[in-house]
Parts: sequence; C-alpha cells; structure tokens
Amino acid sequence: MIIKIWKEKDLELVRELPIEVKEVIKENVKILVEEYGEDRTEKQLGGFVALIDEEGLRELKEKILKNTIPEYIDEIKGADYISALFLCGSDFSVVVICDKKLIKIVEE
Repeated sequence: MIIKIWKEKDLELVRELPIEVKEVIKENVKILVEEYGEDRTEKQLGGFVALIDEEGLRELKEKILKNTIPEYIDEIKGADYISALFLCGSDFSVVVICDKKLIKIVEE
C-alpha cells in the first residue's frame, strides 16, 4: 500500500492515523504546497508524502527511491511511526511515513 499525499485535502485519506502522525504529514504537505503549488502532479517538481506499509516501501525503493538513502529519519513522538526524507533531485523529495518496525528497510 502506498498512499500519496499531495495537498492538505488529501489528509482525508489518512484520517484514521494518530494525531501526531497526521500533524507531521500536514507540516510536510504545507511546505510542499507553499513552495511548489497545490495543483502539481507526480511528474512535476516538489514531491509528496507517502504513507506506506512494508510492500509499498519495497516498491517505492525499487522504483522512485532507487539508490537513494534518507537524508534523515525521525521517530514521530507519541506514535509507533517514523518519517524519513528522501531527496530524489534538487526539486523533488519524498517524505516516507511508516511503522517504525520498518526502519531497517528505510535505511537500506
């Protein structure tokens, strides 16, 4: 599963998550929208936030994040999730949000 979040209205897709996780996603989406606009697509500049499970993480690492290591990995306080920033170019990034038990796969 990969849920891509491009703009604040996409937060509806993750309404079941703990509030701490939704806040991290919202902060990152807000930055992307401010810098690159709300009407961008996957092929345009900016990037997106991806909520993923193990299968989705492996798929993302195989395709979009191929040969890319995370710039940082943060634990989300109050939740069993992490957030990891991958810079895929000078104007494209992916913020991965996943269960913290997947940290080893994120670090690969």
